[in-house]
Amino acid sequence: MKKQFNLILILFGALLIASCGDNTSTSDTNTLTDSSSSDSSPSSTEVSENVDISSIRDMQVGVEVRVQGVVVNLNYTGQSTPYVTGFWLADATGSIYVYGEQAAQAVAKGNTVTMVGTKAYYIPETDTGSAASTGYIGMQQLINPDFINMNSTISPIPETAINELSIAEINEIPLTSDITGNIYRVRGHYHRHDNVSYVNYSVADLNRVDSLLAYTQSNGKDYYWTDSYDGKAVEMIMIISLGKPSVGMWRMNPVEFIEEISVTSLQEAEFGAQRAINEIADSFDVETTKEVTIDDELLSGLTREYSSSSTKVTISQSGDNNVLVFHVDVLGTLEVTATAYYGGESATVSKTVAIREPNEYDAISLNEAKSKNNGVVVTVQAIVARVTYKSSMTKQGLFLIDESDTLFIYNGAATQANLALVEHGNKVVVTGTITHYIKDAENAVSENYEGDLQLTDVTVDHLDTNVYQLPIEPIIESTIENIVATPPSTNISSIMYKVAARVVKNVSQYAISYDLVSPDDATKKLPLYSQNSGSDFNWLDEYAGTVVYIYVGIQNLNLRSADSNWRGVPIQVLGPVIE
Repeated sequence: MKKQFNLILILFGALLIASCGDNTSTSDTNTLTDSSSSDSSPSSTEVSENVDISSIRDMQVGVEVRVQGVVVNLNYTGQSTPYVTGFWLADATGSIYVYGEQAAQAVAKGNTVTMVGTKAYYIPETDTGSAASTGYIGMQQLINPDFINMNSTISPIPETAINELSIAEINEIPLTSDITGNIYRVRGHYHRHDNVSYVNYSVADLNRVDSLLAYTQSNGKDYYWTDSYDGKAVEMIMIISLGKPSVGMWRMNPVEFIEEISVTSLQEAEFGAQRAINEIADSFDVETTKEVTIDDELLSGLTREYSSSSTKVTISQSGDNNVLVFHVDVLGTLEVTATAYYGGESATVSKTVAIREPNEYDAISLNEAKSKNNGVVVTVQAIVARVTYKSSMTKQGLFLIDESDTLFIYNGAATQANLALVEHGNKVVVTGTITHYIKDAENAVSENYEGDLQLTDVTVDHLDTNVYQLPIEPIIESTIENIVATPPSTNISSIMYKVAARVVKNVSQYAISYDLVSPDDATKKLPLYSQNSGSDFNWLDEYAGTVVYIYVGIQNLNLRSADSNWRGVPIQVLGPVIE
C-alpha cells in the first residue's frame, strides 16, 4: 500500500510540474518548438470540450484546443545523452506532436492524456529558406501543453488513426501536403547506417528503391532499440515526424515493429523486373546506347535481361552489362520487356517506348552564357562532367562543359528534383539564371570578390542519356600551387583545370574529407567541397595517397574576412603520374 501511495505522489508531482508549462520558445535546431509560441500557457478552463485531433489541421496557428488521446511515442534530443522533449498523441481520428519537455517527462507510451495546447508549426532554423521556396509549412504540433487529466493505464494506438500506405506511396506525397504526425503501417526492409560520428536508420519499400530516413536529434542513439531489426524485412508502425525541404523528403519516427515478414523469390523477381524496366526512358529522340548491369545492385543474386521484337532497338549483352541501342531513323513506338530471375523464379514487365522527332532549342555556348549579366536567363546545351550532391546524396548541381567553356549549375531546394535523372556524361539542354552567389556581403567586399559564378535553378529541357567523352579544349592545364594562390579578385569559380595532384583522404571523428595536394609542396592543397561528409567522393578512395592527373572544377570560394580559399569538385581521374 505504501508503494502505491508513493507512486501516486510521484505522478501528482510530475503533473504539477507539467502544469507549470515549459513556455520558453527557442530557435535551437536540436529542439522541436515554434518561434511563435506565447509566453503564457493556455488555461484549461478556457477550452472545455475535446476536439478531434484530425480537425486541428484546418485550424489557424495560435488556436487553443483541448484534446484527449493515447501517447503514441516519445521524441528525444541531445546528441550525446538523449532526453525527452515531446510526444505524439493520437485519438481515433489522427495524431499530432506535442512539444513540452516537462510534459513529455510526465507521460509514457500508452498513457491516455487530456490536455489543452496551442496549435503551431515547427521548421528547423536551417530549413527556413528551403521551406519558403518549396511551400513546406512545417511540422504540425501543439505547444504550451497544459494537462487536465492523465490515465496511466497502457492502451494501444487507436486502429482508426493508423493509415495503410506503402513507403513508395508516401514518398509520392509532396511536402506541400501536411501529413506530419500521421501514423502509418508499412512493410519494408529496415536498416541501420553507421557513419563516422553518428548512426541513422531507414526503412526501404519492398521495391528496394523508395525509402524513408529516420529523423534523429540524438545522432541515432534514440533508435538503438531498433538494432535487432537491422537488415530484416518487417511490418512496422511509424510516424511522419517532419519534412526536409532541402532534400524534398519526409522523415519518419519508428514506433513499433509488428512482425518480421517473408518476401518470396517470386516477389523479389517482380520487384526486380520493375526496377529493370524503370531504367529505360519513355522516349528517345537521338540514337541512344543504354547499358544496364546484368546483376541488380540492390539485391545480390538477382539478374535481369531485356527483349523486344522491334527493329527499332538492338539488344545484346557485353561483359557485365545489358546493352540496348535505340534507333531513331524510323519514328513510332516499340515494346521492350524486362525479365528478372531470382531464387529459381522469374518475372517480366513491359513498357511502350516512343521514338520521336527531336525538339529545337535556342541554346547558346557556355562561354557566351558566362558573359551575361546577373539575372539574365539563358539556355545552354552541354555535357555533364560531374553531378554534385547535397545531404542524403540528393542531386543539387552539375558541372557542365562544351567546346567553348565550363560552367557550374546550382539548383536550390525548389528545383533540385529537376536533376534527378541526370548522370555524369549525359548531354543536357538546360535553362537557368546567371548568378554570382555571395554568402557574406561584408566578407566579399573585404576580399574584393564578385561571387561564385553559377547558373541557378535550372530546368532540364532535354536529356540525352548517352555517355559522352568530355571535350578537352576548355580545360586549363595548371598546378595546385597556382590555383590556391589565385586571389579572390581573380574569379576562377566555374573554371575546370587539369592538374597533377596527390589525392589525400582525411578521416576524423566527425567526417571524411578529401584534398588535392601539390606533389611538390604538401602545404599547398585544394579542398574538395562536399555536403555529404565526403561520401560523394568515395570513388576517389582507390587513388588515395597516389599522385594522379585529374580534372577538377572550382565550385566556390570559402569566403572569409581574409585568407579565403577555393574549393573544388573532382571531375575525372586520368591516370597516375609516373614519378
